[in-house]
Amino acid sequence: PSQPHRPSVEDFDSLILQPVQTAARHVESAFEALSKAERKELRAGIAPLLRRFDRSFYLDEGDSAETESHIRTLRLAKRVHVDQLLQAALSLSPLTEPQTLDRVEAAARRLQPVTEELPTTFEGRFLHAEETPWGWFIIGDTLANVYAGPAAIIVDLGGDDTYLAGPGAPVDAPVALVIDLAGDDRYIGNRAGSLGGALAGVGLLVERHGDDTYAGDALTQGAAFCGVGVLWDAGGHDTYLAQHSSQGAGFFGAGLLIDHQGDDLLSLGQLGQGLGGAHGVGLLLDGGGRDRYIADLKVSSGYDTPGVYNGWSQGIGVGFRGYAPGGLGVLISAGDGDDTYQAGDFSQGTGYFFGLGILADSGGDDHYQGARYSQGSAAHQAAGILLDDAGDDIYHGSVGANQGAAWDAAIAVLVDLAGDDSYMGGGLSQGAAAMNGVGWL
Repeated sequence: PSQPHRPSVEDFDSLILQPVQTAARHVESAFEALSKAERKELRAGIAPLLRRFDRSFYLDEGDSAETESHIRTLRLAKRVHVDQLLQAALSLSPLTEPQTLDRVEAAARRLQPVTEELPTTFEGRFLHAEETPWGWFIIGDTLANVYAGPAAIIVDLGGDDTYLAGPGAPVDAPVALVIDLAGDDRYIGNRAGSLGGALAGVGLLVERHGDDTYAGDALTQGAAFCGVGVLWDAGGHDTYLAQHSSQGAGFFGAGLLIDHQGDDLLSLGQLGQGLGGAHGVGLLLDGGGRDRYIADLKVSSGYDTPGVYNGWSQGIGVGFRGYAPGGLGVLISAGDGDDTYQAGDFSQGTGYFFGLGILADSGGDDHYQGARYSQGSAAHQAAGILLDDAGDDIYHGSVGANQGAAWDAAIAVLVDLAGDDSYMGGGLSQGAAAMNGVGWL
């Protein structure tokens, strides 16, 4: 911002404002091949495309006008320079490092107060508030503050805060940032792109301490379409709730959900928890604890199997079949926690339509519950891998095509290195293949 130089602001400029400015320049470069009208059209077309993907999976199951609109959105997305989006995220990445966060907190407490009046959508006590070229820049004190309006940059020093405007995701600006240093916080985002999500931009949400709750709809909790979305939670027993295309999901960009430790619950309907969509990378990395991953009971199986639902989650690489090839989806559970994985069709280390899906668990007595195409499986020129290093594990796959099962020029692998394990699969399972595939347990 073009303001008089103040010594007390110098650290904060270098720590926060300059990286955001650098990220914004990279985002602008990412979309330079699109006109202003095309950018607007792309942004408007993403949410309807993902709703169709969630509703029926195939993009051409609406009327012809809707299908043509989705094709147009994909053609515009393919002209975005994803490498520039990754550079934008890279410029913000030091803000996840402990030593940098210590400096951010010290600089925030020293920052000279600015007396610009905040909208009534913000409640509590704030040490600093000013408008920047990207939106509001706010520093919250250690009380329980409420952030119910859009803001470009929020730094909160503590307290059990409530975020109601889907923070940590760009709305009318290329970059959005939230850093919350302490407290048991609640995050709610009901629009496409929220809570460390990104729709045509870059969003970063950093949570340092506390037992937090995140609830959102689509492209939330480390998810992006034509962007990079990152949710970085350093500790606590957290709860993540979403509908679809979330929790480490990337399309034409990257989505990362990083949870370092704690006994966490991650639940969504389908499409997420380490999903690499078209031209995308999705990563869910959990550093330890007894965690439960659920992706089930929302959309009935596309095969009309009674009592079975879609999953499309937990390490899934999937494309828009017929229109754009899949990407890289990874779920990594580190540590020795006893984890539970529950999902429907297409889940738990599965690839589909030129995608690569990987689920890797480093230890613990884990329980894998999946349906058709699960637990190291793949179909239609794809690859799926499940790796488990240790523990007495239980694998249960219903219907068929699970536990190292490949169909139609695909490669599927399940590798369990140690432990007294139990496997129960359906048809075409436990190291099986058909239609020129390779299956390996």
